[in-house]
Parts: sequence; structure tokens; C-alpha cells
Amino acid sequence: MDLHRLAVFAKIYELRSLSRSAEAVYLSQPTISGHLRKLEEEVGAKLFDRLGRGVAPTKAAEVLYGYARRLLALRDEAVEAVAAMENRVRGQLMVGASTIPGNYLLPGFLSQMRALYPELKVCLRLSDTTGVADLVETGEVELGLTGARLENRRLNQSTCWKDEMVLAVAGDHPWAREGVIDKERLGESPFILREPGSGTRISTARALAGLGLKLSDLKVAAELGSTEAVRQGLLANLGASILSRIAVEEDFAAGRLAEVEVQGLSLSREFFLITRSGRSLSPGGRKLVRLINCEDGHDRV
Repeated sequence: MDLHRLAVFAKIYELRSLSRSAEAVYLSQPTISGHLRKLEEEVGAKLFDRLGRGVAPTKAAEVLYGYARRLLALRDEAVEAVAAMENRVRGQLMVGASTIPGNYLLPGFLSQMRALYPELKVCLRLSDTTGVADLVETGEVELGLTGARLENRRLNQSTCWKDEMVLAVAGDHPWAREGVIDKERLGESPFILREPGSGTRISTARALAGLGLKLSDLKVAAELGSTEAVRQGLLANLGASILSRIAVEEDFAAGRLAEVEVQGLSLSREFFLITRSGRSLSPGGRKLVRLINCEDGHDRV
């Protein structure tokens, strides 16, 4: 049985789409359709039913997928064992990250990876926390780094770094002169939120819940799709916002923005490394996890 054909089958099974699978494995759709047809002839069973734009696996596909995963894992182990003899890590590593890890934390580690393993190409895809989780779950990226823990039993989530979020306002905002406010006053100022699915927004909602508040208690002036957009909104005095200290530290130092303490509000959070449950990491993936030194990072996550 051709392992490349099995790998194509496994990708179709995971993504439930011929077109998305073709993009993921860098083949044309007719090519992967041909691989699938030959595999069906080889096993003597239909593997997928077409449903609109997607496909649904048959019972035969469910059985075959379990064997395919084990065979492909064994193939990867064999390649790794040979590469280990030469201390080489090569190929392509797909990584997903939400805004803060992707823009502020990962680049330094990726630079180290490049220096240590020049034959490894690391591709980084940025999304919000929910989007990164989806990319990991579908297999479009091997591992992801996010700003919030999600309720998803199909994913393993290990703590990587600590982060501190802050309530920030423009330097000439009335709260900037006060420095400390009561929780009841959070609804007085226009507020900038990240978009639904953002780790910052999820963490903000959880922090407010600790004070008995909800996002709907805020006077939301805008929902913006990136940390940088929120930062620019703060500089334009569009309103107050809660975001990572990493993103606004220089603005605090320069006086462009000011930090405001909310009595009783805890804004610490963690970043998480996420992988698909039961899926082995590639040699490059394992090297990156070890470099980051994530809690609970191990060979099979």
C-alpha cells in the first residue's frame, strides 16, 4: 500500500474536503481524486460520500484511518531515526499562533530554530485563538500557540508562558490622572474589545466574571480584529481597553498611554501550546516545543 496515497487519504479524512486537502498537501484536486480512486480500488471499498462541497467518511474509511495513522507515524519515526543519526532536522513545520504569541513571542524562537536547523522551513499562520485551534484540529498546522484555554477534548493544551493584561487608556483620558478606579466605573467610558474568538477577549470576559460583570456591562465603542488595531484605537482616544502589557509597554513608558488599575480585577493569564490529541509531533515540532520549554511538552502530545 502506497504511503503517500495513505497520507492523502488521511488528510481528506481530517479536513472532510477534497479542495482543502489538495491545498494542504500541495497537489491539484484531480490528483488527489486520482489517489483516492486508486486507494478505493486497492481496498475494495468506497471511502467517502460526497455531501455538497464536502465529503463524509464511510465506515470503511473510519477503519482504514486508524491503520493509516499508525503506518504514517511509523514512517515518520523511521525518517526521524535516520535523521537523528546525522543530527539533522529537515522538511516543513506548520505552526499557528494568535496575535500576542505570533507577533511578540514566537519570532525569537523561530530565529533560533533557523540557526539550529537551517534545513527546516517553519511556516507561521496567524489567527485568533479559536481560529488557531481550528487549524490544529483539522491538521492544517501541527501545533499552535494561543492566549486562552478552550473547551475542546480533541486538543491537548499545555501552559507555555505567563502574561499580564492591563487596562489601558490614552494619556489624556480622565482615568489616566486617577490611576485607580472601582469596578462600577468600567461602564462609564467607551470600551474597545477584540473580536469574538480572540484569546484576549476570552480572558477579559473571564476576568470580569470574577467581579460579577459581563462584557455586555461595558459601553462597547468598537470591536477590532488585532492587538495593533486596538492599540491604535487607544492612541486615538477611542476608548479604554484590556490587552497584553507586552503590546503597550513602550507606549506606557513614553506617556502616550496610561495604565489604570481596577480594584479587585485580576488580569493575569497564560499562553498555551495546543496539539491534536493522539497525533505525534514531527522532529521539527518536538524541537520547537523543547526550545520553548512548554510545561508538559513531550514527544507524543
